[in-house]
Amino acid sequence: MKNYIHQDKGSISIGACMIGMLLFMLLILSTTLFLNHYHMISSHLDSIKAYYLAESGIDEGLYYCSNKIEEIVSIYLKDRKEYQINYTKSIEKNITIDYKPPVLYDYFSKNFIPQIQSYKKTNKNPFYNYNLNHSYETQILCNKSNEGMCILIESLGIYNYSKKYIKAVISLPKEESFEEDLNSLPIIKISPLQIKDYFQYY
Repeated sequence: MKNYIHQDKGSISIGACMIGMLLFMLLILSTTLFLNHYHMISSHLDSIKAYYLAESGIDEGLYYCSNKIEEIVSIYLKDRKEYQINYTKSIEKNITIDYKPPVLYDYFSKNFIPQIQSYKKTNKNPFYNYNLNHSYETQILCNKSNEGMCILIESLGIYNYSKKYIKAVISLPKEESFEEDLNSLPIIKISPLQIKDYFQYY
């Protein structure tokens, strides 16, 4: 009888040990799944913040280009108006000259492209509500083709270990004649800066 009770206690101890090991394995498995899920969600949130940072870099590049282009267009329109006044005075004096007003493209080539080709800016930890290290880097490039000239704005957003790249392609303003004034000189209209493409790349 005593021998039976002793064997029964041994069986209970082995069973309890096996149940304990099983519970311990379930605990490890649950913890692993929880941590993996947590890291996945955390990584996704970091990626979203990195994307917002990259967008901030694009916005900064667009703002820079827009201000520079506005300055150049103003100078161009002033020079063109002055040229037309002088041209009209020459015609009134019976002085024959070819009508060759300033060209907007030349102003961009001389006063805009050299400036943007050296534009590269990094902004570190710009947002106070982003707890971890973050930054965005903006670079502006010029692309010339048979279709004309376009500007590339590239931005890299970094939050923690997540990185996102965004590129914007913008077309420069163009001049277009659409009617004539009282002196039979062409009146022009200038198209605004336009975003031709905007995409995320890897």
